[in-house]
Amino acid sequence: MSTILDDPKRRTVPRWRPWRDAVCLGDLDAATELRVPQDLDPRDLARLERAWETNCALPFAGDFAGAAFASGKPEIAKDAAHFLLRSRSGVSRAARDLAHLILDEKAASASALTDPPSLTREERGKRIHNLRRLLRQFLRHPLAHMDLAREYVALGQANAALKPVEIALSLAPGSRFVLRSAARFFLHFEDRERAHDILRRAGSVKRDPWLLAAEIAVASAAGRTSSLVKTGRQILVSQDFPPAHISELASAIGTLEWEAGNRRVVRRLFRQALQNPTENTVAQAGWISRRIGDLGLDPRVFDTPRSYEARAWADIVGGHWSESLAAAELWLRDEPFAKRPAVFGSWAAAVTLSDFEAAARFAKHGLITHPREFFLLNNLAFSLASLGQVNQAVQVFETIDPADAEFLHKPTYLATKGLIKFRQGLPDEGRCLYRAGIAEAKSRKDTLLAVWALLYFAREEYRSDPVRAEELTREALADLQKLSKAEQLISARLLEQVVKR
Repeated sequence: MSTILDDPKRRTVPRWRPWRDAVCLGDLDAATELRVPQDLDPRDLARLERAWETNCALPFAGDFAGAAFASGKPEIAKDAAHFLLRSRSGVSRAARDLAHLILDEKAASASALTDPPSLTREERGKRIHNLRRLLRQFLRHPLAHMDLAREYVALGQANAALKPVEIALSLAPGSRFVLRSAARFFLHFEDRERAHDILRRAGSVKRDPWLLAAEIAVASAAGRTSSLVKTGRQILVSQDFPPAHISELASAIGTLEWEAGNRRVVRRLFRQALQNPTENTVAQAGWISRRIGDLGLDPRVFDTPRSYEARAWADIVGGHWSESLAAAELWLRDEPFAKRPAVFGSWAAAVTLSDFEAAARFAKHGLITHPREFFLLNNLAFSLASLGQVNQAVQVFETIDPADAEFLHKPTYLATKGLIKFRQGLPDEGRCLYRAGIAEAKSRKDTLLAVWALLYFAREEYRSDPVRAEELTREALADLQKLSKAEQLISARLLEQVVKR
């Protein structure tokens, strides 16, 4: 089973959400950006207006409202917006959000507080169908092209997603939303250099703190040194932007200072970043805190909309197991194509709650978009074996890349293989594999992994040799004091689950 240390290096790279969510969360300026790049044919807009006035029905109201808003003329669709809000059924959340935006109501921002939906493959397919229908009418709609790409990525259809991303970039090369989303897309598919090039070549990158923050973070992810860090520092001291607009910039530069070991500067920059933070900044602050100690985070920062990642980690470290898993579920809904929430959820469900069905569900979701990811495959095999579905566990386990099995993840691989052997009725082979995994972990001075392997080894022995299981438990407890407080807390919870079961 993977451990709490599966918290790899994090940077303030851009989030990628549907464009209407980005508007509500303040990542995208609805007053300007949506009105510039669209170039919708006025004849199309007039045709949709006539269709709405003739039929006065929901589909026509939605089509006209969307086209009017995208073309920079929301005022002509206020009647349609009121109609959408008065309708009691048959109106999607997105359509209601759009109606609020057209009417310039604060409820639009409040809608960002609602949790993202849990979507089936069929529901995502319907979203793709609707977006393609919209784009047949309005080919020059870059934000819809980016939304279409996101739905494809969530279904693991990378090849289908590339074309709409490239179209969006060609239609709106200066759009903050398109540039940040496209960079996140190419990061997702490990084309880090292209992700960085998109941002560093943007005409407004030196003037827009949102783009500048993304450029600095993505440059680091690409193994490059940003040439714009000095510009970013100047913006942070200029007081030319409200705190909300420089939050991610301060976070990105603060992370560079952490890499350089300048802890005093790190704390100062994150105090600035957290004055009015995005949820991405809150998550980054949490990640930094887990490395340098508490940043003194005000608990109110976790109320920042969509702070699911930060809450999931804060709850797991604080011993709030069910709350952490619930936050992880929302985190995965918010970033359905991302690896981190799937790995976290599969681990947290298994270790802290022994909810192996939930753990398997998280892992299966993550494998849609990351089919070769070691921790997802390992955690799925572990969960299936723990559920007694041994044949399925073996099938999954055998798909793990031999390079992962032999090098970086060897201790975890050996321990999981030991579990499978126990569940296959081969306890002697299981014991040899567990011992090999524990020895490998200790040789790497990975005390936490050794302790957890011992506890899961004990879990299997409780089923066949309780005396040996007690010896293994004492061996694990002997090393428990070497762990951090958070690791001790989670290890104690794991011990509780092992003994109970």
